[in-house]
Amino acid sequence: MRHTVILPALLMSAAVLAAPHASAHSASTRAECQAQAKTIKAEQSKLKTLTAKRDEMLEEVEAAGETWEAAEVTRLFGDEEAAKADAAKQDYEALKAELRETEKTLQTRAADMNADVAAYNKQCATK
Repeated sequence: MRHTVILPALLMSAAVLAAPHASAHSASTRAECQAQAKTIKAEQSKLKTLTAKRDEMLEEVEAAGETWEAAEVTRLFGDEEAAKADAAKQDYEALKAELRETEKTLQTRAADMNADVAAYNKQCATK
């Protein structure tokens, strides 16, 4: 039985997780393969959660950018408006930085999981 691993956007490789072939492996190898499969499935779940967080953050960043742009238009009306524009820009920049870190983490973890799936398939997949 093969399972396709769902990977986040921007990581365009597809990985396949296959069940170990019972007669082709020793009992210890089968147990190790089962443990690897469990770990990979848990990481898949974490990646889905992280992808959802990233997607939500994209919307937050976009909204913060629009807020900043709206505040920037009134910057020259006075000191209070300029302060609001500066604060909106700081919020926007902070959210963008957080989004970049989340994306970096997501891509790193997805690449690590791809490597784990490749190792699993090499060691455990049926032929």
